[in-house]
Amino acid sequence: MNYKKIDYFTNKYILKKIMEFKGLYDIYINGISYSQHIGIQPIESDESKKAREGINKISKIVHNVMRESWISTTGNFRPPFATYEYQNVDIILNIFSDDIIRSFSDHVKDAINQTIGVYENNITNSILNTINPFYWIWKIAKTLAITILDPFWIKIWSRTGDIISLIANLATIIGFILTIFS
Repeated sequence: MNYKKIDYFTNKYILKKIMEFKGLYDIYINGISYSQHIGIQPIESDESKKAREGINKISKIVHNVMRESWISTTGNFRPPFATYEYQNVDIILNIFSDDIIRSFSDHVKDAINQTIGVYENNITNSILNTINPFYWIWKIAKTLAITILDPFWIKIWSRTGDIISLIANLATIIGFILTIFS
C-alpha cells in the first residue's frame, strides 16, 4: 500500500500504531540494564518485558509501513569476534538482538521518527483522498476485481495486478466521463 494512496482514517490508524511502537520502544530501552560482562543479554525489568510483548505484536505492521514509505530498516553491522565482513541487519525485525540494542537504538528511533514525519506530512493528501469520490470508486473496483479475479488467476499474480489496475483505471475514467456529461 503506497502511503500516498490511503484515506485519512488509514493514515490516522498507521500514525497511531507507529506512535504506540515508539512509546513501547522508549519504555523498553529505558527499562533495560547491562551486566559488566560482554556477550550477556540485557537484563529486562518487568515494564520492559511488557513493552517487549507489545512491540512484538505490532513490529511486523510497523516494519511494513516503514518499508512502504521508503524508510530504511537496515543497518551495517560487524559482529564482534567474528569475521571482518559487515552484514546487513534489519533493525526492526531483529530489534531485540543485543547487538542491535547496543549499536542501533538511535537508528531505530530515527527510523521511527522519519516514518512519523512521512505520515504526518501525508495528512492533507489523505484528507483529499477521503473526500474524492473517484478514490472510493477506484477502491471499490479494485476490491471487487481482487475478489472476483483472484480465485481464477492464482498462478498469474502479475497479470492479476495488471487486470486489476486496468479495471480500476477504466472505472475511474468512466466515472469521470459520466460526471462531466451529467
